[in-house]
Amino acid sequence: MRSIRIPSANRITVQKTSDSQITVTLPRDYQLSNLPMTGLFKIRCALDKEGNEWNETVGINQTWVGPNTIRDSIIRACPNYRDNIEVFTGPNYNYNEDGRDFLVRFVGLNYDVPQMEISSTIDQPITGDNLNFTSYAWMPYN
Repeated sequence: MRSIRIPSANRITVQKTSDSQITVTLPRDYQLSNLPMTGLFKIRCALDKEGNEWNETVGINQTWVGPNTIRDSIIRACPNYRDNIEVFTGPNYNYNEDGRDFLVRFVGLNYDVPQMEISSTIDQPITGDNLNFTSYAWMPYN
């Protein structure tokens, strides 16, 4: 089920009370969906092997972008990864409004790449319910 911004009900009552009047009764209890995620995120990436210099992408719209846009944004911010990264959509969310999951794979880099960080932008922050930004190395270099 996709997150929606408005209340929803699974049943309403419609009753004809006279020849000229129809009464619609909404239930007292209705479900509010999770607030859909909106806003921009940015990715912080290292410009060198040791992680002494860092840069970050411009704001990336979390709802409408795919893996290629994320890859291109990382390369613009950290050109040292050009031709060395692949970005894939992860399996955790069916709808971008519910969350984003993507994997960054480093190819041909023979060192432990400093961990990239994901965060919300200041001017258009990510909003939604139970927000959690997580970055981790799935398979560290060895």
